[in-house]
Amino acid sequence: MKEQRITDFLHSRYGFMLMALMSVAAAGGAYIQAPTMAPGAGWGPLMFSFAEWFSKIPPVSLAVAVALNFFIALLLIYINKHYNVLRSISYLFAGLFLVMEAALPTLFVHMSDGIFIAVVVLLSLIPLYTTFQDSERTRRVFLSFCIVSAGALVDITCAAYLIALFVGCFQMRCITLRTMLAAVLGIITPWWIAWGTGALSVAAIRLPEFVSLFSVLEVMKIAQVLVYAGTSLALGIGFGMFNLLKIYSYNARTRAYNGFLVVLAITTVALMVVDYNRLVIYLPMLNVCTAIQMGHFFIINRRKRSYIPVICVIGIYAVLYLWALSL
Repeated sequence: MKEQRITDFLHSRYGFMLMALMSVAAAGGAYIQAPTMAPGAGWGPLMFSFAEWFSKIPPVSLAVAVALNFFIALLLIYINKHYNVLRSISYLFAGLFLVMEAALPTLFVHMSDGIFIAVVVLLSLIPLYTTFQDSERTRRVFLSFCIVSAGALVDITCAAYLIALFVGCFQMRCITLRTMLAAVLGIITPWWIAWGTGALSVAAIRLPEFVSLFSVLEVMKIAQVLVYAGTSLALGIGFGMFNLLKIYSYNARTRAYNGFLVVLAITTVALMVVDYNRLVIYLPMLNVCTAIQMGHFFIINRRKRSYIPVICVIGIYAVLYLWALSL
């Protein structure tokens, strides 16, 4: 009975609050120690990196980073509640996301473009999910593409997720000529507005000098980031494979929702491989995808002793956090 209570607690909002407090405490400890910030810089036609902006005012960077990480966690909870993606109400995966972010202090203590990208992608997912088998909802398709395209004005990396959105339209079974036209207009509109208002000038665009992860960090810090990324990737793939057969037995709507999350994960991993010099930028989105897969697995296997692997996962990230602080 006690074991079942522990399991239920971890899935409850109180478990989420506990993990959130742990994450904030970890962020506070990291901020006090002031670890070296790994490069999380991106570039967009309208502005340069958030990391560059906020690095000049560390307290503001800390506040914005923590606030947006919590916003991402709340978005995950909202998406699951309203679209029943995981087929059960649980707060565990959102709490695990915060724990994962806090394990690499850079992601929780410093505002970076990676956090911004994760927010943009999750916001675009909400209107897209409403279009399942409803090709008349062209405004929702327009909105999804418009959000990501607007994000690309701030960080061009967001543009890669436009491809994922096109795949998502096929998965939502809403593909028609009208929806494709809405998607194209959604992509064009933010850029047209920016150009029309004078905010975007072709003559003013300059390609930035991207900072490589491997050129600014010491060997041990690079190793720590790579191990962290490898851990999140391995957990995401592992839990995702375990979930596959169960997801296949769901109804078409839930399969489509979960399938699109897999597409987002594949897109993120592909970007990490292609743009490995800026690996840190993609870690928040990787953590989102991995946390969802872990949460889904623990919901499917919600037995009285399933709290043990949850604690093991938290322990793994606690070790990674302590390693980061020791460098």
